Amino acid sequence: MNLIHTRKMFALAVSILLFTQNTYADDTQTPLINKNILQIGTSQTFVTDALKQNNNISIANNVTTNLTASDLNANTQVSVQTVEDSIKKQISSADIVYANLKDMTETNDELNAYITEAIKQKKLLVFENMANRKLTSFPMTFDAEVVVVKPGTGTPDKIVTFGTQESIIEYSIQEATKKAEEPIIYSPINSQYEENPAVLPQSFDDMIDYQREQALNQITEQINILLTPSTTLMQTSTSSSGGQIGYPCPSEAKEEQLCFSAIITNAVYSYDDGSAKINVIHGYSYSAYRTDLGTSIFVSPYGSANPTLTSNSSSSRGYFLKQVRPEINVEQASAAGMILFRRTPENQNGSTSVSTSSGMSYTVDAKVAEKPSLGGSISYSTSQSQSTNLSDWTTTTTSDTGYDADWDYHLNKYKSIGDWVSQKVFQKAKLASIPSISANGVQYSSEAIWFGSPNNVTGDFKFNVWSYVVNERIYFTSNDIFGWKASSHRWTYSLYSGGQTFDTNWLKTL
Repeated sequence: MNLIHTRKMFALAVSILLFTQNTYADDTQTPLINKNILQIGTSQTFVTDALKQNNNISIANNVTTNLTASDLNANTQVSVQTVEDSIKKQISSADIVYANLKDMTETNDELNAYITEAIKQKKLLVFENMANRKLTSFPMTFDAEVVVVKPGTGTPDKIVTFGTQESIIEYSIQEATKKAEEPIIYSPINSQYEENPAVLPQSFDDMIDYQREQALNQITEQINILLTPSTTLMQTSTSSSGGQIGYPCPSEAKEEQLCFSAIITNAVYSYDDGSAKINVIHGYSYSAYRTDLGTSIFVSPYGSANPTLTSNSSSSRGYFLKQVRPEINVEQASAAGMILFRRTPENQNGSTSVSTSSGMSYTVDAKVAEKPSLGGSISYSTSQSQSTNLSDWTTTTTSDTGYDADWDYHLNKYKSIGDWVSQKVFQKAKLASIPSISANGVQYSSEAIWFGSPNNVTGDFKFNVWSYVVNERIYFTSNDIFGWKASSHRWTYSLYSGGQTFDTNWLKTL
């Protein structure tokens, strides 16, 4: 499957891979009904109020704030086995396990016991206030208001985050003037920043009533979808664009904590001011592996940027897609002892295509329960190396710190307003036609790999994923046989997929 696709070609993939997310749910959205929800802790929030509607709520009876297993056993003379049996029974009767982490300590034994059992039974988890809350039972934390996790069985966990998307966008204007027999004169670019009012605030406390209702509808919608068996259609698949949609992690290896993989998605981003229109799907795949050679972490941002042309004539072109920039921000101090090993796709400037590689596989050398020290091995299938057509576009990759990974896919055929314009003698000027990719959209995927040798990797690997998308309109403000004047209106959307932390110490020591 090529890197570049039209919106129609990508529509089916979106419906399968991104759970057919809607940007905003309306009042007719199907609510969560007749689900058994196990609530860890007794605190009440907007989310718990929403979950209590039309559902059966029970409170985990072994968990109170800051209570540890030793405290429980000492105070009530309850045996450890009795507590474990009680937790298993409570989890087995639940469809959803909800935990508000705000009032819980990271080392709360009962909290982690419930989460561990919920993951073992493949129950859907809803975490609230997860930011900066490190759990021994789950290796990742997210800088998000709400995190919904559907544990996978031999497939990546499906994770949807809420309350991470930024609403600031940049609007810039540039003008160019051309008179007969004179060079083109460009005016300075004037920029201003503003908010997209269609994007919900990141915190429930910052929302007004109707916004909060929209946000809660989004959450219940995604819970419904993740509880639907048809979502098993989302399987690990390779992408010829450099990354993968979901990385492998065999069940036995995950149970032994030799690997962890997940697919993380955000709500679809939409902008429409009556002229500039675009929607962007953005997310990433994540995996971590422990082998005899060391520790490897894979992050693959992927998505689709889809413009809508509101004008397309020889005097006005737009709003076409101009640029997409996926970024993974990592600093040396937060790399947990690992270094950036590889970025794909690589720099292919001046070429009409990009050579890419996919087909990463992870295999367990033996039954890990019997010989866990053997770990597993990672390999690439070179036979799946492909060439992706990037006609009229180009791609570059950089690493400013030597630990982060940035890519830039951008229109290369026309670099300035003047490149768009042609004018014959005694005729008005005309704008060139929009290249297919810019008119129809781009499906993008990239991959970065970090590696650390044994005994050097420890602590938290922290990273942030961003997607910057630009669309533009160029049109004539005056045009006659003696010259022309054109204006460029450009929007830059900064989409934050969230801040994530992975505890490398969760992986088994070999």
